[in-house]
Amino acid sequence: MSVEPREDLMEILSEIESSTDLEACAIVTKEGLRIAHATGTNTDADIFSALTAVILSMGYKAINELGHGDFKEVIIRGTEGYTIVTSIDNEHVLVGAGRNPIRIGYSALVLRKYALNMASVLEK
Repeated sequence: MSVEPREDLMEILSEIESSTDLEACAIVTKEGLRIAHATGTNTDADIFSALTAVILSMGYKAINELGHGDFKEVIIRGTEGYTIVTSIDNEHVLVGAGRNPIRIGYSALVLRKYALNMASVLEK
């Protein structure tokens, strides 16, 4: 990927972080390769990307075994935070992590909205 689309993606991720309570956002390939990221806290971007691949693997397995169709999204919620992985296209996902569970629905909505528009930027 050339520098210009990557910069556009980084700008979009920063915009997502500034409009939500998400502490980290990234665009990751389904194999766990980080394309772009914006981590406002001490989140390790490499670990964040690798964990996304693990989440996706389990999500795909569950969806396939249960016959739930194509992958759209996985939400993992813990006692002190959550992670949302949303499909962008057949090769990329948008992942965000936050701590405020009250905002999980809003954060998921924002990630879905931006994921719809990111495919065209990734095609550049």
